[in-house]
Amino acid sequence: AGFSAAAQHSQSPYNVFAAVPGLKVVVPSSPYDVKGLLIQAIRDDDPVVFCEHKMLYDIKGEVPDDAYTIPFGVANYTREGTDVTIIALGLMVHRANEVADKLAKDGISVEVVDPRTISPL
Repeated sequence: AGFSAAAQHSQSPYNVFAAVPGLKVVVPSSPYDVKGLLIQAIRDDDPVVFCEHKMLYDIKGEVPDDAYTIPFGVANYTREGTDVTIIALGLMVHRANEVADKLAKDGISVEVVDPRTISPL
């Protein structure tokens, strides 16, 4: 596998975790989201699985020094558009924004939605 993982290891086991009743599943796509969602996860009374795509570890972004939370189940609209909507998680949010940039050159307006959590959705 391209990520040095054994054949039996899925790179995206989010759906397995989301199927567990009472378990919350978080998939951040930016440094800002990591901090806000992690603080929310620590403060939450229920168990939370925090999934990070390792190809995002080099992503840079603004992160406030003050503590803040991002409520579970609240999506982030990373791009507004009127022709097509792409819903993406984690690393794929960045890929979706790249595609949206390319499609904009052809006059196609793309909305990109990052749910941030898949349970609750």
